[in-house]
Amino acid sequence: MAGESLLATPQFSAGITLFLRAIACGMISALFALTTDPGVLVRALMVQGGLPPRFGYSLFSAMQLVPDLAAEAQQIRLARAMKRGRPPGRFPSPPELASLVVPLLAFAIRRAGRAAIAMEARGLSPSAPRTTINVPRLAPRDLVFVPAALLLLVLFAASIRLAG
Repeated sequence: MAGESLLATPQFSAGITLFLRAIACGMISALFALTTDPGVLVRALMVQGGLPPRFGYSLFSAMQLVPDLAAEAQQIRLARAMKRGRPPGRFPSPPELASLVVPLLAFAIRRAGRAAIAMEARGLSPSAPRTTINVPRLAPRDLVFVPAALLLLVLFAASIRLAG
């Protein structure tokens, strides 16, 4: 009787496995995002990873744009609420979200234009030598972490192969 239940089907097992894998990957990503300063990561990628300065400064610009975009959306919502004469809702409704798209797009395009001019003024050509400050250096703990992480990956792969 227990073998005929929905929980015993191969499809259910596959679904649970995929769900748990997604949760595990999400937790690893969340841990990385919560413990890593994005500015330091971009600088390290530019100096040690060979990320072109144009991409690096574009990422810096995007990191500054996102909070400004949220603040601009809140200002637009507050201005519209004042015009209507009642306080804004805690969460915007779908029609209100749709009406925010064009003003926020215009704001983002203006900011992108200013960022492009600033990057051009900095002379972000691929051939020019660049100096970068506050770049993290490799520490001894990094030299321990990389082999340990690779060893864990190999152990996980071996355990999956043995179990599967």
